Amino acid sequence: MVIIRFVRAHWFAFGLCVVFLLPWIVFGHALRQGFAAIDDSFLIVNNPIVHGLDAKRVWLAFTTFDPELFIPASLLTFQLNWVLGGGSALPFHLTNILLQSVNAVLVGALLFSWTKRRTLSLAAALLFAVHPLHTEAVVWAAGRKDLLSTLFLLTAYLGFRRFQETRRAFPWILSLLSFLLALLSKALAVTLPVILFLDVLLLRKERPLKTACIALIPFAALSMAFLWIASLGKERILASSTLFETFVMAQKSSVFYLQKFLFPTGLTVIYPYQGAISLQLPTFFVPLLINIVLLSIAVWQWRRRPMVSFGVLFYFVTLAPTFFNFHKGDFLFFAVDRYAYIPSIGLLLVLLTLGAELFDRVRVPHVIRWSLLSLAILALGILSIRQTKIWDTPDTLFGRAIALYPESVSARIAMGSVLRERNQLPEAFEVLHDGARFSDHPALNVEAGMVYSASGQVEDAREQFRMALKKNPFLAPAEYYLGFLDAHDGNEDGAIEWYRKAIEHDPSYVTVRVHLSELLMKRKDFSGAEEQLQEALKWNPVSIEALEAMVELKKLQKNSADVTYWQSVLEQMED
Repeated sequence: MVIIRFVRAHWFAFGLCVVFLLPWIVFGHALRQGFAAIDDSFLIVNNPIVHGLDAKRVWLAFTTFDPELFIPASLLTFQLNWVLGGGSALPFHLTNILLQSVNAVLVGALLFSWTKRRTLSLAAALLFAVHPLHTEAVVWAAGRKDLLSTLFLLTAYLGFRRFQETRRAFPWILSLLSFLLALLSKALAVTLPVILFLDVLLLRKERPLKTACIALIPFAALSMAFLWIASLGKERILASSTLFETFVMAQKSSVFYLQKFLFPTGLTVIYPYQGAISLQLPTFFVPLLINIVLLSIAVWQWRRRPMVSFGVLFYFVTLAPTFFNFHKGDFLFFAVDRYAYIPSIGLLLVLLTLGAELFDRVRVPHVIRWSLLSLAILALGILSIRQTKIWDTPDTLFGRAIALYPESVSARIAMGSVLRERNQLPEAFEVLHDGARFSDHPALNVEAGMVYSASGQVEDAREQFRMALKKNPFLAPAEYYLGFLDAHDGNEDGAIEWYRKAIEHDPSYVTVRVHLSELLMKRKDFSGAEEQLQEALKWNPVSIEALEAMVELKKLQKNSADVTYWQSVLEQMED
């Protein structure tokens, strides 16, 4: 009885403890998993920047991209995990689940700050803690950047609201510093100043708007600075899409996330899109109409239900930066699960506000409310457990994507690459050949050429690379592999020509520059070789292959001082 009375007296605190523990239950299976076969390789496993915690690596974390994103704070946590775990994936997964637990509690605190209703706030925190749409951000080690950025963004938000209440400097300073850390974790946090402005405008009308706007100026300045920094890493991706295409694809993406938030089934790591991007197509026009309706509701309910209006606007504003990411090289993706991580908070606010209002009107007993919430948490938790297991192996991860979207070229290439590395060449051919029924994408030919090469069928490999170039004359990987085959056959002139073409079409192709430098070194063209290696290191300052080639070059030049310098740099990266 004493325990029951204690729980009743402190039910909200007890509920938050449950919120903290739930992610360990639904995502805990990830603790048995290794690194994922998607991005974890170049971000963590083969990234010398995170293989230690020293001044050089910290400096590199703050002066390099990943290669697209500027995420030094996230890289610092990777460094700490690597040192503590000796390269094991376990500390990475432990940290991610811990961040999810803390974020869920902070979501509850933020909802309480908005609504002053403990039951509603606790419900939001519980649903956020177990939602399957968050599985990718939590289970994927490299998804850390979304979790960490959200942690600091929520802290900054709560700090600014505290500043609004007290007008004291400390909460404002804490909020600004937290916002800086959020941006250093991932630039998607740039939307916070807009959200804070909407917060003041809609939810705190009694506060002077002018004073709040002045307090927001440093936040806006930081956002602008990090938008500029982010554009440097995303330059090629941004340049590949028109603003109209971005707008049109955004309609499909935003409605898709809403659908998956309400009915979180059919989730996968890749959501490919092939075909025209046009508002004349129902797949884009219908979502546009839905979005117009949602925004119209937000405007209509501006005064009557400001929480609903704010939640809708929170969703669209925090989702907006992701709309520029649907291009990844030659592939199109209309959605990525982790992009809905922060925006889902706005959807929770809308859903629970309207649900609570409905329950109050029809006078639904509290026992039924909690029963419905418990059933929802149970259902979502089971879905999250199942979704977590999909990340067990490359076969389950990419197999799921292919099963849901058989036309997915990127999933088939990833699966083919995994099978090729295992020397399961017939299975790799089958995956790629089956993909040709859905698409004639040149990347399928490139991967098929690599499989042929692995099986010793060099001429068939060359034919596949040439077929890829017929489809896309500017495809650098096909040019590189043709050059590699020429070099293997002793045709150095042909190899150099292909390598130079590949570099012309993709100046950031570090491996090509290294191989070109090696051929130039054989021809005693040391200045040309050094030029290629310097350019390679500009694109990737921690490239082991470029550093090794630079050491070899300096040995050939018999420059002992430079050999010592580059050898020390290489050793530091390899330690």
